[in-house]
Amino acid sequence: MKTLWSSLVLLLAAVPTVLWRRHCRGPHQRPVSPAVPPPSPPVVPPAPGAGTDPDPVRPVRSPELDARVAAAVLDVVAAMTSVELRRRLIEAVALLPDIGLVDPAPGTVFDPERHAWAETRPAPEAVDRDTVAVTLSVGLTDHLGRVVRPARVAVYDQEGE
Repeated sequence: MKTLWSSLVLLLAAVPTVLWRRHCRGPHQRPVSPAVPPPSPPVVPPAPGAGTDPDPVRPVRSPELDARVAAAVLDVVAAMTSVELRRRLIEAVALLPDIGLVDPAPGTVFDPERHAWAETRPAPEAVDRDTVAVTLSVGLTDHLGRVVRPARVAVYDQEGE
């Protein structure tokens, strides 16, 4: 568990730097290439009977691992106070392949399959009842579209219910 948290801290430390470098590098600037190119990984032929991979050098990603890492990052995001850092980390999670965000807009009808009712707020009008007032923490869907983590939301309801 300690290794997971230390890896998460390193990831969180690197994300703003990477995003800032991408932001600062305009179309007129090209990335600086190193003086010596990095060594290429050895190409290992597939085992007999294995399926043919169109790109044997590219590592295979695990969608389940991506979903677990995204959920861990969003757990940290939920505890942050910096709105800008929260926004950037959520954008970074959205870049992961096969990961979808559940981020309902205010006024969206509450869906218990995709949302977790965390708070109740008094409805300004009767038509606002059972709609999302605000998203407290973003949720996730996996590569098959299943909800891995529902979005925590505050919902408009009648006062006293």
